[in-house]
Amino acid sequence: MAPPVPASSRPAVAPAAVARDPGEARETLHSVDLELVEDPELVEDVEAPRASAPPPLPPPRQTGKRLKAVVIPAEELRAHLERVSSLPPMPAAPVNDRVSSLPSMPAAPASERPSVRVELGPAPSAMSARASSVPPAPVMPVVEVAPTRRAPLLSATDVFDILFDAMHELRYFETAVEGGSYCLATALSVLPSRAGLVHLYDIDAREFVVVYAQGEGYERHLLSRVAESDVLIAPAMFRHRAVSVRTLGTMRVERHRANASVLVAPVLEGGRFLGAIELVDPAPGTAFDERAMNALTYVADRYAEFLAERGVAIGNLVALAG
Repeated sequence: MAPPVPASSRPAVAPAAVARDPGEARETLHSVDLELVEDPELVEDVEAPRASAPPPLPPPRQTGKRLKAVVIPAEELRAHLERVSSLPPMPAAPVNDRVSSLPSMPAAPASERPSVRVELGPAPSAMSARASSVPPAPVMPVVEVAPTRRAPLLSATDVFDILFDAMHELRYFETAVEGGSYCLATALSVLPSRAGLVHLYDIDAREFVVVYAQGEGYERHLLSRVAESDVLIAPAMFRHRAVSVRTLGTMRVERHRANASVLVAPVLEGGRFLGAIELVDPAPGTAFDERAMNALTYVADRYAEFLAERGVAIGNLVALAG
């Protein structure tokens, strides 16, 4: 291994960047010309896509016949056109003349005409005899089936909403009978029942008079009277609210049949008797429960306010009805 050369014997070499002048280096940079040279080895020879040429048409089909061109001399064609232009125009004939001018087709001989055979049906007598021999179709009996679906029951809130809105219309009626008929119809709309009655109180006779009835067979009770001690009306008057009563066999009530369920509401104003409203036999699936009692009590109270304002004239009513 060669011994290291001492530092004193090494030649002093100055870097070129330090020895050069900065101005000289800037002048050298400005004097350099830059040229772009394309290297043929780096440039790819890319050709633009050419549209594909359409396929050549098939050669014409050889039919074996050759068409011969017809050539008309110009002089003959010109002379023909002059002759056509010199002809007078043809007058336009009416439609009827054109039709009449058509040649008529000769009639075919009778031997060549097609024979038409028409077959008529049987005589009316024969048809009626044939129809009478056919037995009549059986007549199917018409059976009326009662609907099984029932209307949905109204809740207590729905019932009182309907009654609250309906009772506002009561003020548009004038007489006691008109107001009573409206109250009964409104009560039956929310409490479906078989029948209903409206009573007015005759203070002179101390009796209740039926002034309006709704239901099959209950019209015969119009203008009938019952005492204020009636077994159905008296408990309602005593309690000042609607009560539900069932007419048992021992209970004698001429206006209702036995075992009838009756809902009676008193019409009172300050403890004074004015009338009563009765509902008879609730619809299937319903009952005269606490909800029904409260609803009919509300209707009777509104009717009492109406009668207190309009008044009750039983004498005139009976005389007019009689």
